[in-house]
Amino acid sequence: MSTLATLGPHGSDSEHAAKLLLGELGLDGRVVLCPSFEAALAHARDHGGLALVPAAYQQKDAGGVTFNSWADLHFRIENEGSLELWLAKVLPLKEMAVAKRAGVEVPRSAAIHAATAYYAQTFLRGVQLSYCESKPEAVRRCAAGEVDACIGSLEVIQGWPALVVLHRFVARMCWTVYRQSHKPATLKALDFAGAAR
Repeated sequence: MSTLATLGPHGSDSEHAAKLLLGELGLDGRVVLCPSFEAALAHARDHGGLALVPAAYQQKDAGGVTFNSWADLHFRIENEGSLELWLAKVLPLKEMAVAKRAGVEVPRSAAIHAATAYYAQTFLRGVQLSYCESKPEAVRRCAAGEVDACIGSLEVIQGWPALVVLHRFVARMCWTVYRQSHKPATLKALDFAGAAR
């Protein structure tokens, strides 16, 4: 039995894509949910199996500045030599929605996953955004009253009676699958700062 590690929590698009992919590849395996994509890649490196990362992966700080992305992660992983990109596959995401808390007339704040920033610019213009590690976390923060609105998977939003759906939309994603590699690392860092001393 093989494993396919990806980002949790339960209900994430990553979990959904991992289950679809195991079926499409005909693999008898299980999905391992991790707290981050870095942890999923470490699981594949340390325990064998596969890791699943969407091409839209990015992390933003509180100010909305991107500090990590799929490209950063990919080049780092490939050049370390322990994992390699094995497969890329386009799969549908679960239907998504913009929602607000019942009783909020005009949302002033919203929680989103960084990968959904395009939809926030489209449907939540002028709203103060805060970024979460996953769409389920964005939905939970909205339902808990920490923000007025969110973008998440429709089925997760519908699990919170206090939320009202404003817009629904569908999209597809390119998912990348990594597996163990036995190639040596290919890059060695140059230390120009040390040479200038």
